[in-house]
Amino acid sequence: MSREELRSSQEAEQTTRIHIFKSSVLNKAATTQLNHLFSLGVFSFFINVLYLSSSIYMMQIYDRVIPGGRVETLIMITLILALALMTLSALDAVRGIMLVRLSICVDAAVTPRLIEAAMDRSGEAGDERAQVIRDFDTFRQFVTGAGVTALLDVPWFPIYIGIIWILHPLLAMVAAGGVAVTALFALFTEFNIRTPTQKANKAAIHSYTVADEMIRHREVITGLHMQSAIATNWRGTRNDMLALGAGTSEHTTLFGSGTKLFRLLMQSSMLCVGSYLVIQQELTAGSMIAASILMGRVMAPVEQIIMAWKQFLSAREATGRVDRLLAAVPARPRAMILPAPEGRLSVEKIIYAPGRDQPLLLKGISFDLLPGECLSVIGPSAAGKTTLIKILVGAVRPTSGVVRLDGADLTSWDNEQLSQVIGYLPQNVLLFQGTIRQNIARFQETDDKEILAAAQAAHAHALVAGLANGYNTPVRDGGSHFSGGQRQRVALARALFGDPMLVMLDEPNAHLDSEGDTALAQTLQRLKERKRTVIIVSHRPTTLALSDKILLLRDGGVEKFGTATEVLPALRRVHDTTAAVPLEKVATRSVVRGE
Repeated sequence: MSREELRSSQEAEQTTRIHIFKSSVLNKAATTQLNHLFSLGVFSFFINVLYLSSSIYMMQIYDRVIPGGRVETLIMITLILALALMTLSALDAVRGIMLVRLSICVDAAVTPRLIEAAMDRSGEAGDERAQVIRDFDTFRQFVTGAGVTALLDVPWFPIYIGIIWILHPLLAMVAAGGVAVTALFALFTEFNIRTPTQKANKAAIHSYTVADEMIRHREVITGLHMQSAIATNWRGTRNDMLALGAGTSEHTTLFGSGTKLFRLLMQSSMLCVGSYLVIQQELTAGSMIAASILMGRVMAPVEQIIMAWKQFLSAREATGRVDRLLAAVPARPRAMILPAPEGRLSVEKIIYAPGRDQPLLLKGISFDLLPGECLSVIGPSAAGKTTLIKILVGAVRPTSGVVRLDGADLTSWDNEQLSQVIGYLPQNVLLFQGTIRQNIARFQETDDKEILAAAQAAHAHALVAGLANGYNTPVRDGGSHFSGGQRQRVALARALFGDPMLVMLDEPNAHLDSEGDTALAQTLQRLKERKRTVIIVSHRPTTLALSDKILLLRDGGVEKFGTATEVLPALRRVHDTTAAVPLEKVATRSVVRGE
């Protein structure tokens, strides 16, 4: 394809692209489904044309069959009506299936980017992230509901009014007046339930969040025997949700009932006006009945829309939250694959605050590590150790400053490449739903040898093999059915999977006994022998003794950084605020190692 042809095709794509959302992802998804939307419009046209069959049938019955007593004509038009209605039913079913498939196509186009945005560590839309998948499902369910089919039918009501005009202009004026009043009903409904619906949705999100937290932390709740109090608290949020939801539902029901009553009155009015015209011999009886049927068809979609207005508002609000999140967290361009790193880490003036107007948790952290060095990060509680580790692995972005791996900014590395380079054991160990095998393999399709190698490197193979199902043991509830030590061993194996060049361990021996602590020391020794760069948060003598360098943090700043012999004297000054570390043993081991 020539440059001119390529440019013209791009310009054509731009002209046909939909721009109704803030997010380019949603706009692109809507644009790619234009063919489906056009097909839905064509189907809706033929469906609405076939809806005329009942009116035409009634006209023929009253104007030809009954006056002429033609049984053959009755049989023929009845067969034609049956065929038309069967075709109508088939087209309506196909349209419904198309809507379902349309929602699946949009889901496939949007959800990968949606998950990426929800897990992204930047942006300010954090409060909406946990709800975002539910929000998108709310939109997807609305697309496949009765409200959308009614919206597809509404644009065709001029066809019916035009046919009524052909029957008699006065009847068309009555029909047009009915449509205008019904439109006012819809606007009145929107005005009255929009704000209550927004409040009800916020209350529902809050109630579901509280319920999720209750279930997730049920062991703590049970251990403290606070089931009654926490249930009462949740019930309060539930009652708020129910009260607000009931209010909007009641308003919608009232407006829907009023619209239904108005539709019946309009159909009766059509019969009344039609009867007058029949008496004046300006209309036939069949045309009068047909006009009444057509009036019902004109009003039916609007009535359905009003009945589904609450769902429409919920879907619109949910789509708005999805749109805001996707717009606030733009997609990261695919990074270039860089040469395999050696493990040289450089941290340059890292500053971090969790949000605007929040105090700094890290204040100008800087240090360098050479490939194969082991660094212990120590300090009192709330010194910023865990926050620093999260920044070093890329889980949190610093407010300012740079983390460089082999000279390249960590954010410039490709995520897939980093997954093979970095191993990370968080302070709060969490296993994911699946099997132990999948957790160790980080849910990658891989050879069993790599999984066994990681488990053996973490000294977790015997532990896993001793379980009833071994590596196929299912994991649920974050691994809460395993002991803390078991979870930590499996998570350490996950961190070591793929033999990463850079390993970050945050309190890896927090739940380990003396045997586990010894095994961890052996793992660290093996990593040092393999020239892996290791950063570990721990005050245990076994880990400090293996460290080449020690970083002492206090109040988010660096108090001391250097070799063990340089930093150990400073340790004594924070001994009372840190974990109980036998400094004499650490010092002795450091001296023995010649540090």
